[in-house]
Amino acid sequence: MGGDGTFTEVVKGVLDPEEDSQIRPNDVCLGVIPSGTGNALAYSLHGNDDRETAFLHVLIGGQRNIDVLSLKNKENKLLGVSLTMFAFGFFADGIKDSENYRKWLPGTLPYTFAFMKRIMKMSKYSCQMEISKSENPPFEQVVCKSNCESCSNYPESKEIELVSSEEPVIFGVQCHNHVSKTTMSPRGACLYGHFANGQMEVHVIRDVTRSEVGEMLKETGKSDSDKSDFDCVQAMRAKQLKLSFAKADENGQGESCFILDGEVFQQEDVTVTCHQRVLTIFGRGIEYDGGTKPEPLLDNMIQQPRNHCSNCVVM
Repeated sequence: MGGDGTFTEVVKGVLDPEEDSQIRPNDVCLGVIPSGTGNALAYSLHGNDDRETAFLHVLIGGQRNIDVLSLKNKENKLLGVSLTMFAFGFFADGIKDSENYRKWLPGTLPYTFAFMKRIMKMSKYSCQMEISKSENPPFEQVVCKSNCESCSNYPESKEIELVSSEEPVIFGVQCHNHVSKTTMSPRGACLYGHFANGQMEVHVIRDVTRSEVGEMLKETGKSDSDKSDFDCVQAMRAKQLKLSFAKADENGQGESCFILDGEVFQQEDVTVTCHQRVLTIFGRGIEYDGGTKPEPLLDNMIQQPRNHCSNCVVM
């Protein structure tokens, strides 16, 4: 039982038991009972962050394999793993700042207040990126659901193309390995993200105005809009991203960090890699078409129960 950050710490121990910075697939099946603020993993799996729903999924025994993102520094040391999102720039700064307001703002209000302040600053950053694209074609623009064809039909993903770029001005970078639904974004921060296709969706935001940022935050996750629909966003599917934070912008405003599922990392050079289907968790996936209200729970969930094995673990 815990939030996204607690669960990722458990996953890191499961996938790197030797603590030698090597991600290894494991036969252990994990279940998560959400009790955090965002609960993005549970929300994306079940369509809500209801504890009873998550517990019923564990009892029924439905399982699915999912991708995991790893974050390593320039010495190739594993810093952490992600089941939801990696962020740099605007989004990372907002999440980091929100921690300062949790003592006097309830629920998701710290995020709202922090992002509003960041919109007023409009900090920008200089960085260098290397992106390793996947050999697989981009998935179609469909929502990832239970028995998702886009996930089940993808072979093991491999890196084949390295794209290097140095952006003089970057507003923010995000990497998602699934749709990333939360109570703040019930449709998902990455509308067409998938759990197990071996690719992460990378969003690079550069030339953007305050009004565009506000519109993006307002529409993304609450309607059929995806970040890739905005002209200021460059969207691509990739296997790996190497990012080096060079310096602040000319106004000295850009002093960002890296965020991995809410955890803050102060590093200069990092590598984010998508590891395909290395983790098994309890959950079938959402059964509805991506709207904000799922169909009745028991009508969808009572299928063919599966017996738990000795390796199953409930968090």
